[in-house]
Amino acid sequence: MHFSTKEMDMSFDWHAGPITRATPIDTRYRNTQKVRQFLVSECGGAFRSDDVVAQFGR
Repeated sequence: MHFSTKEMDMSFDWHAGPITRATPIDTRYRNTQKVRQFLVSECGGAFRSDDVVAQFGR
C-alpha cells in the first residue's frame, strides 16, 4: 500500500475490496480487519497493528 494525494474511487471498500501493495491510501483509509490481515500476510505473524500504524496515513 502507498499513500496518494489523488483521490481513490469513492466506491473502494476497505472491508471487502482487493488490497495489494499498490492500493493507494488516501483520506478515506480505514484500518479494517481486512487491512490488518493484509499487513500480517505481508509483514509476518509477529506484526501488530498499533496506534503508530493507525496514524501513519493521517
